[in-house]
Amino acid sequence: MPPTLTSWPPSLAVPFNSLPVPAPTGAGILGATSGVVLDPLFGDARLHEVRHLSATGSLEALLGLLHRSESQTWCVEALQAATLTPSENLISHCEAVVAHTPAHSVARLLLGYLLTKRAWDQRTSRDLRLVSAAPRQFHDDLIAAEEQFTKIVRTDHRFAPAWVGLLTTGRGLGVSRYELMDLFSRCSKAAPQFGPAITAMVQGLSAKWGGDDTAMLSFAHAISAEALAGSPAHDGLALAVFEASLNRPDPEFRSWATTMLRHGILARGLSQPGALSGREMLRSASWFALAAYSIGDADSARVLMSRIGLDPARVSGAGWQYFGDPFDAFHAAGHELGLW
Repeated sequence: MPPTLTSWPPSLAVPFNSLPVPAPTGAGILGATSGVVLDPLFGDARLHEVRHLSATGSLEALLGLLHRSESQTWCVEALQAATLTPSENLISHCEAVVAHTPAHSVARLLLGYLLTKRAWDQRTSRDLRLVSAAPRQFHDDLIAAEEQFTKIVRTDHRFAPAWVGLLTTGRGLGVSRYELMDLFSRCSKAAPQFGPAITAMVQGLSAKWGGDDTAMLSFAHAISAEALAGSPAHDGLALAVFEASLNRPDPEFRSWATTMLRHGILARGLSQPGALSGREMLRSASWFALAAYSIGDADSARVLMSRIGLDPARVSGAGWQYFGDPFDAFHAAGHELGLW
């Protein structure tokens, strides 16, 4: 018998248990950070190769690997891996390639992602030298990245990773909700139900970036309702609920959000035994567990977190890093739920 909203998690009658969010330090019940370093690439050999080539400045090999991407989703993952620990000269080397070969779209794409990552890093840096220059550099880097992405989509409008780049830079530059929706619509024509674009759109509609919870939640709910069973498109619902939970402690929201989250868990396929076997599903489970925990849905959070376990190779830092050290925040939440 397939799982239903009344059969999973097993107890839906448990009253809301408004669990406190983990301490901002991430230390939680541990009292001090554990020092566990999570692998954002979940041990994926090819993504680690991308990261290594980026860190060593091996641009030609890196561009070749990106060019051979097995899918547009993998391309975005690889670009994100390339921005984790890039060599100091990688941006300037990319700029040189683009200047010499303007039609090199992969180099443009990598340059755009590197500039975007540098912008975010400077905005959130604790280095006072970087913070003092952050507003100007943040804007300049995003404008430069936007220029690279725009030139790509003018040549090939089917290249979804570039549309994701435009959604991300648009959020940082404060474009209107209508402009973001237009970008998302164009991306959807190139790649329907494209997970990275949905994530970028949810973030762009969030209150902390000038949007509002109602629009963000409505968007995520509509996307999930249209998505196929098992699609990563359902993940946007978890992200939206978590973002809204930071501003909406009212019981009415939590009741609605619990129902929506449990629909999303079932639709994504996370309730199936053995479902959490790959990095994509583990990342999804982490977002849904975080969202459930943040609204006090202890049952759903407990089930998902128990299936993820405390193995650092399976724990995703996605979302949990909001509270400091991601592994320690995950550990603290699980301890509070009686898991370990």
